[in-house]
Amino acid sequence: MGNKKSTPKNYLSEKDLMFLEANTKFNREKIIQWHDAFLVDCPNGKLDKKLFVKLYTQLEPAEGKADKYAEFVFKAFDVDHSGYIDFTEFLLAFNIRSKGKIEERLSWTFNLYDLDNNGQIDKKELKKMFEVLFTMLNVNKKDERYNVDKRVDEVIKKYDVSGDKKLSHDEFVQGVKNDEPLQRLLLDHQLD
Repeated sequence: MGNKKSTPKNYLSEKDLMFLEANTKFNREKIIQWHDAFLVDCPNGKLDKKLFVKLYTQLEPAEGKADKYAEFVFKAFDVDHSGYIDFTEFLLAFNIRSKGKIEERLSWTFNLYDLDNNGQIDKKELKKMFEVLFTMLNVNKKDERYNVDKRVDEVIKKYDVSGDKKLSHDEFVQGVKNDEPLQRLLLDHQLD
């Protein structure tokens, strides 16, 4: 039966610190500050979906419409699909989302909208992406520029190099990388 000690989720070991220093753009002091702040809201070291959505909607100025988007973001942060986000998942994802290179941020965004995790974004997933973004940004849905079906068709036509009516990771990243208005919408939540 052994007397194995398990490290509590609210403890940041030297190994954890070294890993986060090596894999984020934050220094040791900033990582410790982030960890201390994380523990204020999550004393057990686990951030569940409900609290994440609450905190995210407080940070995202979208007139109370960010909750659906926050659910997508939670999924992307919860890389091990445990139903909660630990500090390491949080900081790694936050680092990519806020400080990563454009390719890293687009890759993260691709994973955010690849709802079935099959390595492709199909029309249904693209439609959901635009619906969530347009709802969060509170656009006038009668305005033709924000017609979801039209936008989905445009993106598929423009980026789907293989012709399979889906976007692979590379098609998505390369397409959005070369499309400034869509890039601003996806990464900065700004309309063109």
